[in-house]
Amino acid sequence: MEEITLPVGVQADIDEAFCYREDKSYQDRAHEYLERYEVARGYRDTAVQAVVTDLAKRAFMAGAEGCEKFDTEEELGEIRAELLETAAKCTRAAIIVGGVH
Repeated sequence: MEEITLPVGVQADIDEAFCYREDKSYQDRAHEYLERYEVARGYRDTAVQAVVTDLAKRAFMAGAEGCEKFDTEEELGEIRAELLETAAKCTRAAIIVGGVH
């Protein structure tokens, strides 16, 4: 499998939202992210879920732009589904780590 490098802005936002910091919880930083990027949450989504999903979408869109490797919408749809599943796994991990139920 090829190593994937995230666009600088996406990686910086991941670090800002989820890297350990003593001064602010990741939930507070997730709320700041949602406000900064004007991301709407789903009815039952937590702030962390919405951030993880948005970051996955941004990474996907950055990777899909100008990508000639994927010729069909079906191939892009499969990648999109895989990214959303990865986002769901990341969200579950964040919930477990944060002790949020």
